[in-house]
Amino acid sequence: MFKKILVAVDGSEHAKQAAAAAGELAKDSGGQLVIMHVMKRIGSDRIPEHLKELERIEHIEVTEANMFRSVADAIVSSAKDTAESAGASDILTTIDAGNPADQIIAYCKN
Repeated sequence: MFKKILVAVDGSEHAKQAAAAAGELAKDSGGQLVIMHVMKRIGSDRIPEHLKELERIEHIEVTEANMFRSVADAIVSSAKDTAESAGASDILTTIDAGNPADQIIAYCKN
């Protein structure tokens, strides 16, 4: 029925419900599920002043961009878990940056 299903997620409860519904639809149709998250901005390489000491002690990079990416990864991972629980097995995840509507449309045109 469907070869590919795209669900865009933002970490909200509604997005979780959409991921579950898309997972069921993918399971029933045998189609691939694409879970997409679009960050409005990627963040800078700046290290927030209050995190500089943590970076030095823990030997980790805590830039604004890394924090944004970590949140995006967690959102996509959670949505993937939800879709898998609903029965989807062929799942692709993607994270992009920019205007969410524009990026979703651009992805669909590819």
